Amino acid sequence: MLRVNDNGERLFAFRRGNGALWVVEEELRGDWSKKSKGENAETVNVALASRRKTDILRLRPHKVPDGIQLGLAISPGSGLQGSSLYARAAFYSWGHLLRLAACDLLDVETRELDVAIRPVRSDDKVSYEVVLMDTLENGSGYCRHLSEPEELRKLLAAVTNLDQDCWVARLAKGEHAERCDGSCYDCLRDYSNADVHSVLDWRLALDLSQLAADAGADLSVKNDRWAGLVPRAEKVLQEVARGRTLRMVHPLDGGFDSGNDRCNLFDAIRRPGMFATHRRSE
Repeated sequence: MLRVNDNGERLFAFRRGNGALWVVEEELRGDWSKKSKGENAETVNVALASRRKTDILRLRPHKVPDGIQLGLAISPGSGLQGSSLYARAAFYSWGHLLRLAACDLLDVETRELDVAIRPVRSDDKVSYEVVLMDTLENGSGYCRHLSEPEELRKLLAAVTNLDQDCWVARLAKGEHAERCDGSCYDCLRDYSNADVHSVLDWRLALDLSQLAADAGADLSVKNDRWAGLVPRAEKVLQEVARGRTLRMVHPLDGGFDSGNDRCNLFDAIRRPGMFATHRRSE
């Protein structure tokens, strides 16, 4: 398993310091920044990678219907088009939901499994898939066990059947659904995934679970999971975007009607100020 950190597609600017030392100057402070500089030192832009040998389990929806954006289009000569933020948020969220369900089935701590997402190219699009992996070097057998057909069915059923009285179903009901706008420590968050707290969303996680089971699943702001969030978003936007009439759309809505009234619900909850900025610039 090779994991790559490209610094949000900006890469890291490493500069040769004294001797064989390579540093990222912008991260240095005080005396260290002075000691690191060498004369005529070269700078290279690189991504960081770590390698680990372990067992993995890769998962993604078999079929994605038209109108659902789970990746980026590839334009000849122009490369990737659009933003992958919402697709990545959905896959990270689904991955961490699957990890919780897997650890519940295996009766092990969540630290026994790790989560990543992997870009996957298909025809003229780049989408993603969830990668569950054993934390232990050379594998501990958990992912291999989960890949058995019967165990995999149990795992997917655990995050799909919301009619049962289980912890996954309770995410979308009652007190939790009313107070949790995206993620919290009662659902997807824990200390180990702090780096993705800002994009984790239990609604997106359940959306992908439903989509994996049924390509015709309702992924819109009208489904029960999102409908209750719309009034909360509208209340916030009334304060920051006064005078504007905004149309709420699902985070994975792949429609091409990109008018000024289009408001992604993911953004409306997390960064409503962006709509106030747009209003001032009109």
